[in-house]
Amino acid sequence: MTKLNKTKKYIVLIGVLFLLPITFLVVLAKMGDHKFNTLPYLDSDGIHEIEFGDQPDWSKVHTLTDFSLTNHLGHEFNKDSLEGKIWVVAFFATNSEYVLNATKQLLSTNYRYRNETDIGILCLSLDPEYDTPEVMNKYVQQNIQYNIASDKWQFLTGTEEDIRNFMADGFLLRDSSDNIATFYILDFDFHIRGRYNANYDDDMKHIVEDVALLKKEYDIKAYNARKNAE
Repeated sequence: MTKLNKTKKYIVLIGVLFLLPITFLVVLAKMGDHKFNTLPYLDSDGIHEIEFGDQPDWSKVHTLTDFSLTNHLGHEFNKDSLEGKIWVVAFFATNSEYVLNATKQLLSTNYRYRNETDIGILCLSLDPEYDTPEVMNKYVQQNIQYNIASDKWQFLTGTEEDIRNFMADGFLLRDSSDNIATFYILDFDFHIRGRYNANYDDDMKHIVEDVALLKKEYDIKAYNARKNAE
C-alpha cells in the first residue's frame, strides 16, 4: 500500500469518527420529544399547574385588569404600558422599614437582566401620600445606574384607593397589610406566573431563574410560530 493511499484512509477514518457523533446528535434532536418545565398560572383558586406545550384552562387563568396610575417620571402608566416585557412586581413604600430588603432582592434580578429590553421591574407604592413622583424617581435613579437597557424600572403611585383596587383586582391581594413580602412575575400576556415571599432568600433566587424559564418558553413559542409560518 502506498503512502498516499494510507494517508487517504486515515483522512476518511478521521472524517467518519468526527461525523458519527454529530449525525447521532442531529437524529436525536429530530426524533426526540423535548419537554421543558413551565411556570404555573395564578388563578382565583390558587396555582394552576400545566405541562409545557399544554394549554391552561383559560376560563380559570387570571389576567391582569386594566388600571391607570402615575409613574416616577410623572407620566400616566396603564396596562398597555406593560406590553412587551416580563415584569417582576413588588409592593412597598420608599419610607418603609422593609425598603432596603425589598431593594436588595429586586437588584439581583435587575442586575442579572440589565441588558435585556424585555425584562423589567415594576414597583407600586404602599404609601402614595409620601411617594410622590420626585421621591420615586430619586429611588429609581439610584438603582438603574448599571442598566444597559432603558425603561426597565418603573415605580407607580396614585390615590390610595386606586392602588388598593389594583392590588385586589389585578393581583388578587385582599389584605394589603402583608403585601410587602410578596413578589410576582407577570408574563407577556398579563398573566401572573409566579408568587414569591421576599423574606426567604431561596424564594428570591427562584425569581431570577424563573424569569429565564419564562423567557425561554416564549422564545420557543416564537420559534415554533416562525417554523409553522415557513
